[in-house]
Amino acid sequence: MNLRIFISLLLVFTVLSCTKESAENTPIINKINEENEPEVGSEDFSIENQLIEIKDAKSLIVLGDKNNESSKSGKTESISLQNNLFKVDSNGQMENLSLFNLGSDDTEYQERIIVKNIHHLSDVYMVLEGSFTISSDNEIIIEYNKILVRKSDGALFSFDIFPNHVDVGHNGENPFQTDAKGNIYYLSGYMVYKIDSTNPERITIEEYLSEGQIADYFSVDSKGNCIYTEERNNTTKIRKENGGIINVESLTDKRVHNYWQGRDGNIHLLTNHGGWTSLDSTTGISRLSSNDDSLELILLWEGNTEETVAIELIPGSYQYISDKDKDAVYFFGYGNESWRFNESSKTVEIIEVPDSSYPVLSSFNKWSIKSYSNEYVYLAKDTDLYEINLEDLSYKTLLNEGYEMYNILLLDNGHVQISALRYDDGVKILGEMDLNDNLIILNENENKEAVVLTRLN
Repeated sequence: MNLRIFISLLLVFTVLSCTKESAENTPIINKINEENEPEVGSEDFSIENQLIEIKDAKSLIVLGDKNNESSKSGKTESISLQNNLFKVDSNGQMENLSLFNLGSDDTEYQERIIVKNIHHLSDVYMVLEGSFTISSDNEIIIEYNKILVRKSDGALFSFDIFPNHVDVGHNGENPFQTDAKGNIYYLSGYMVYKIDSTNPERITIEEYLSEGQIADYFSVDSKGNCIYTEERNNTTKIRKENGGIINVESLTDKRVHNYWQGRDGNIHLLTNHGGWTSLDSTTGISRLSSNDDSLELILLWEGNTEETVAIELIPGSYQYISDKDKDAVYFFGYGNESWRFNESSKTVEIIEVPDSSYPVLSSFNKWSIKSYSNEYVYLAKDTDLYEINLEDLSYKTLLNEGYEMYNILLLDNGHVQISALRYDDGVKILGEMDLNDNLIILNENENKEAVVLTRLN
């Protein structure tokens, strides 16, 4: 078959198979392996039979320049690299990642991989967003913008139905939330969407809220009940798993200030009665319990104004993390106004963090959470890098001079990778701190910021 005819047919097939209503994927089990991965130009080639070699990756890195003139629009195409996607393997070596098998003759086809972002949908899937092309004779013959990656083996799927914009989580958490069945939920353009991945051979995306409903932020529980708030009308509602809608005001006379998915899979709500500064003000944390078709709020904890001065929280003014082992959630907010809620003991504890009079989700000159695990949280501000122990809530200084932090990632082995500007020579480096807090430089030749620094899970 003539190559150009074949490529034209391939592109038509790709468009037809990636509609807004659904994304059809080839069978997940025993799809392909490295030995039978078809080459570009062969009649069997498609993205659905390609692999990305990430099984040994300690971390994935996207290099770019956030602050140069040509990238202010949000594009990373301005970087000089033909491929800005890297991994650090289990041996600590940094190397480029390829998406396509170009064959033995690497002069016939040219691959260009420019990643703008990596979205972690769940423990199973992630999405590479950007521009991924194959050219021949300076002409683009294959192009993708969104690629679904199965984390376990690096299998690739075209995923153009994925939205161009996803709203960040209102508590600073991952914007993608999951239910017990593995379905994935996200917010885009005031609408909550559901990615149904129960059948991995046919992944679909659908609007989850009824037509005309507006959500500024949301959360879901393990059953798929979705709580959402429209700030303009100051209303909070619940879209039940069966499609019904209930106003939260019918469940409580208290004002709902925030909510999150707890470690138990239920939605937890932060409520207040009497106003934050009133002497008779009370703040409570309740669990939304669902039984068949009924919903009710069960009070877990309640305190007066003096006890709860640190949890006067508004969505977007702090960052939230969930501990997988300790049945606890942590909220890092204004200055020292940070706290931990333990779901098992139903207690609230105040957390002391390095002093800051600014909200953590603000500009670079103010605190921000850069990375965390079940044991530690890493806060950064300018050249300061702190490690907070989640067991005893103590903290220590890791770095406080010489480097300006861009990105930080905690690895499975306890090491910390950093992307930073080195003040001595103005070079942007990628480094790794070992358990003794020694900094090892992994790469300084590219002189690029790691705009994305992430683990597979």
